[in-house]
Amino acid sequence: VHHDHLQHRGRGVLEQRGHPHLALGLQIDQRALGTLTSVSRVQGGRLTAKREVRVAALFKDAPAAMLEMIVVHELAHLKERDHNKPFYALCEHMLAGYHQIEFDTRLYLTWRASGGEVLAAG
Repeated sequence: VHHDHLQHRGRGVLEQRGHPHLALGLQIDQRALGTLTSVSRVQGGRLTAKREVRVAALFKDAPAAMLEMIVVHELAHLKERDHNKPFYALCEHMLAGYHQIEFDTRLYLTWRASGGEVLAAG
């Protein structure tokens, strides 16, 4: 509930500031399976930066193949920013059968959204 409130509030601020297209992006980000983020921190007077792959919490009990697919997807973004042909070729190169696993993951999410039981790793 708290996340929904913040998302709604953030969308309103972006719309007020003349960025309705960015407000729509907040909705798209919620559906992301994982994210690749850059994090900067000050440590001992030095600025350090690192990149992190984060996987959506709903995958904490997911089969390993789904987790591997998400990590490969996010790692591919280090080289290819857009979801284009070279991006998906890189994903397939890093994980044989990538396209099928991504399809299966999307199908699993659709099933979960329709009230299906959680599929535990096994």
